[in-house]
Amino acid sequence: MFLRSALDAKVLFVVLISGMTASLISFWANRFLARRFSKKGLAGEGSLIEMGAFVIPAMEEVLKGTCAYVFGVVHYIPMVYTVFGVVEGFYDAFASKKRGAVAAVAAILTHAFFGVIALSVYEEIRSLAGGIGVAAAVHMAWNAITLAVGGLNERRRRRDGRD
Repeated sequence: MFLRSALDAKVLFVVLISGMTASLISFWANRFLARRFSKKGLAGEGSLIEMGAFVIPAMEEVLKGTCAYVFGVVHYIPMVYTVFGVVEGFYDAFASKKRGAVAAVAAILTHAFFGVIALSVYEEIRSLAGGIGVAAAVHMAWNAITLAVGGLNERRRRRDGRD
């Protein structure tokens, strides 16, 4: 049986609330940032690449870790991060009919992985900020790679006359 006691059910509920709270705040913040910087980019180049590769991952990691801390479920960070990934995955699935399913699965798996990293570092060095920081660095690297690969694929499709 998955839930052994009422305490397990309570922890699961708090984990769900924590992950969903981080998702909701992140959604609002992402919309604000996209509107604020969509015309000129962070450095004025007219690109959102630096925001997608650096600002958003750092913000997401801070939100997930902070929500886990505030809600008292720090030792369940991978679960909080996975809930966040599921919410992001649903959004991705509905936002893109072409690549939504792949993006949804990637969101769930990568956020769960970032959560494992955050918890592992936290338990090793006893610093939540350190765990969040390392997870953020890995998340930034992941986003930079996926944005670069996506950009290359997009240029190839345009060059070959495919959409």
